[in-house]
Amino acid sequence: MRPTPAIRTCAEDLLAAHAAERYAIIGMLAAQEALAQSGFSAQNEAEAEASGVFWGTGMGGSSTLEGGYVDLFLEGKTRIRPMSVVAGMNNAAASQIALRYQFKGTVNNYSYACVSSAQAIGEAYRHIHHGYADRVLAGGSEALLNYGVVTAWDSMRVLAPADSAHPKRSCRPFSADRNGLVPGEAAKSNSFAFGGSNVSLIVQQFHDA
Repeated sequence: MRPTPAIRTCAEDLLAAHAAERYAIIGMLAAQEALAQSGFSAQNEAEAEASGVFWGTGMGGSSTLEGGYVDLFLEGKTRIRPMSVVAGMNNAAASQIALRYQFKGTVNNYSYACVSSAQAIGEAYRHIHHGYADRVLAGGSEALLNYGVVTAWDSMRVLAPADSAHPKRSCRPFSADRNGLVPGEAAKSNSFAFGGSNVSLIVQQFHDA
């Protein structure tokens, strides 16, 4: 399933206004796909207040922060973009998703490095299981391919060198001869709902950037 023109327009507008960063945008796209496949939308205020968003990200708005530092320290500007705080916060994706789909219940953000999204999904399950919500959109997104972050990873000497013969094989995390990691950009969203005495996973959707 491809994102609708409406969500694409919204994403483009947010990017143009520097009001959201790439990790938040691809998170919105994944959220839209998950909700569309689950068939759910909040039809009234009660349903909206019983719907939450649990989202994970490791470094969130790192590109916004880097852009601000470039403006101040390299280009000598006296101020940075007005929406830098809104776009650069780690909870920006969760907030944008909740606002876009009018999920007015609990909105939680989790930032625990590589397990951020897994933590969000697990806590979403517990949230529904204990009766705090009827449905939760849970997942995570990451888009940290900027100079500062990649250089920081490289400084730890954990990045995999390029395989000149087979570039696509540079990333092989489950191979016995693996020699490092390769950063990427992606978002994943799951829609959980409460039915009877069970919490069911309605849909799982992966949006690869």
